[in-house]
Amino acid sequence: MLSVRKKTDFNSVLRHVALFAVFAVISCIYKSPNVYSVAVYSAALYTGASPIILPVLFLLPYVILGEFGIIYPAAVSAIFLSLVFLFYACFRVKIRYEILLFTAISLIGYFIIGNVYKPSELTERAIICAVTLILTPVCILTFKAIKVKGLRYKLSYEETVSIAAFITVFGLGLSNLVSPELFKGLSVFTILFCAYLLRTGHTTLIAAVLGLSLSVYYAKLDYVAIFTVWSVFAQTTSGFSRYLSAFSVPICDYGLFYLLAAYPDYPVSTIIAICGGALAFCLIPTPVLKKIKETLFIFREKQLNREAINRNRIMTANRLYELSGVFTEIASVFGTLKKESDGDEKIKKRFSSKVSEICAACKNNTACVEHSFPKKKDVEKLIDIGLAKGRVSFIDMPSDLSGGCVRPNEIIFGLNKLLAEYRAKKVDEINFKNGRELLSKEAEGISEILRGLALDTGTVLKFRGEKEKNLSEELFKNGFTATEVLIYGEKETLAVSVVLCAEDFDVNEITNVISKSLKTDMVLYERADLSVHKYYLSFKKRAEYDAVFGVANCVKEGKSVSGDTHAVTKISSEKFLIALSDGMGSGKTAETVSSVSLSLIESFYKAGLNSDLILNTVNKLLAVNTEDTFTALDVAVVDLKNSSADFIKYGCPYGFIITGSGIKIVEGNNLPLGIIEDLSPSVCSATLNDGDVILMLSDGISDSFGSAADLVDFLRTVPAYNPQSLAENVLNKAVENYGGEKKDDMTALAVRVYKPARRIS
Repeated sequence: MLSVRKKTDFNSVLRHVALFAVFAVISCIYKSPNVYSVAVYSAALYTGASPIILPVLFLLPYVILGEFGIIYPAAVSAIFLSLVFLFYACFRVKIRYEILLFTAISLIGYFIIGNVYKPSELTERAIICAVTLILTPVCILTFKAIKVKGLRYKLSYEETVSIAAFITVFGLGLSNLVSPELFKGLSVFTILFCAYLLRTGHTTLIAAVLGLSLSVYYAKLDYVAIFTVWSVFAQTTSGFSRYLSAFSVPICDYGLFYLLAAYPDYPVSTIIAICGGALAFCLIPTPVLKKIKETLFIFREKQLNREAINRNRIMTANRLYELSGVFTEIASVFGTLKKESDGDEKIKKRFSSKVSEICAACKNNTACVEHSFPKKKDVEKLIDIGLAKGRVSFIDMPSDLSGGCVRPNEIIFGLNKLLAEYRAKKVDEINFKNGRELLSKEAEGISEILRGLALDTGTVLKFRGEKEKNLSEELFKNGFTATEVLIYGEKETLAVSVVLCAEDFDVNEITNVISKSLKTDMVLYERADLSVHKYYLSFKKRAEYDAVFGVANCVKEGKSVSGDTHAVTKISSEKFLIALSDGMGSGKTAETVSSVSLSLIESFYKAGLNSDLILNTVNKLLAVNTEDTFTALDVAVVDLKNSSADFIKYGCPYGFIITGSGIKIVEGNNLPLGIIEDLSPSVCSATLNDGDVILMLSDGISDSFGSAADLVDFLRTVPAYNPQSLAENVLNKAVENYGGEKKDDMTALAVRVYKPARRIS
């Protein structure tokens, strides 16, 4: 608590000292001290200064300067204004535009009597009062901007103009009070300070405003031009070194004197003042300047768009979570819905009743009942056989039943009719169960996707304001004009969006500039034309690995369409899917089944469903219509970020991973997709190294080799660096193995994973 009090006291003392200095300087804006500082007094009261302490600070400069003739009218103004503010404070009312009226009233005393010891003309006193009144709103707006806004808010146009006018008046007063050389030194310091902190161009305006003070003082506009030239040199060299910038201003000023005769003479006092201002700037610690620069940049930065982006992301994430919950509930409902089916005993009882009805209609029923025929165990045995086989025949009847029954064909016909009805009902129950499970799994998969999207979307993006400024400067240095730059995310999620103005540009060159500036290897992943010569470019961190592809295929002789289908699909910026589908036949039908299978899998992967759910779903859907046409699938999902691959195989031949140290075999199951309903995929994962090649083959190629060992032996003799050449060599060898005849559809698909050259070291 004590440290806070000390800090507060120090700031209070500093403010009062600054007010005292401003009173002294502003009072001297024309020749000898006068009541001009009444404008500062009104502004200080308006912005919250103490009406009790302020009169002392206001009158003290006149005492020190020996202007006792001004003390009397100045004291009248101070006392009157303080009483007005105290009156307003008693009623807790904020004084507004009437401050100008009260300031005018406070100057009546000076207007009537003037300087007691130095009589002056009424016209001169009227001019001084008018200038003071004009200065009052200038000082109020300046004090208000400094106190209320500071570096936290953007200044309005009126505030900017008022501060410029106040600086001009302050410089004129300082030149009159002390020396114009002192103001020159302060101006050098200010120009160098602004050149380091502010954007190019702002310093020029400030320099021109500073030059106005000396232009008025000397009644020559030369100083506006001189100070502007200083600012140009300071801004030009500031990008290289702030010390070089400081050194350039004295050199520039002496050059103006020596080469252009900007001054009639060049006294030592001028050299000391200008060099002193440059030296004072050099003595400021660099960390302090960087901290101020960062604060200024944050002040200029537009936060609303960034905040809106994050708020929209959070709102979208919340909605996605809610939708995810809806689909989770749907999955739960489908999982709990069950259609009760008849138990075995109930079914057997119904079948037995049917046999009894057939027997009751028989003319020998009375004799059969007397001899307890047919026996219950024989009927149940026949029913069990029917349920197991789906239908019964005469040879399935127990010997006792077939030997003693006079109407066995009617029993067999009746049972087969019941069995057909039962089978149809059972198929409906199985379809209902499969449909329910399918919908449940799909709802569960959609729920997982939505949760993942919610997690990604809900992450608040961290924007990089300072990096944006540096990147914008780097782009400009390399000849690219970016009107907008946005950097967000970090590490793996780092992304850059740029609005570029250019007639033409080299994408690789601008990518190199961005990569070097951010010290991260970036890659262009989105581009849009906004208007003529205006483009939107979006970059993100480049994946650790890249890939090249090669494919070779041929159609079975006598067929026009291949049953093999291959695909290379980009799932995301870091993942891609490669797939080879064999329609287990040739011609249009096999090609259709193969294409449909791949299309389904590609769509599901792009949606983000997991592999097990995808292939389970595809299998169930294909099983409905494929009948005797089946599909074998060989799928690999490669992640370029960490160089890993997930292999999913359905009834396809073995695949290979060709590495620098050997050949790995990737095996799958034997049955193709669609043959049996509950077939599960063979799934495995592998880590890939730089230069590894994934090779997929249809059965038309694998069958041409005697065994996997023969195929491996051949692959050891073929260079694998170029995946296209590898695929063509394998296909040509397969055709050669068939004696030059294309006995089947054949496809070889190869992918080589490699580390691309980095843009940065």
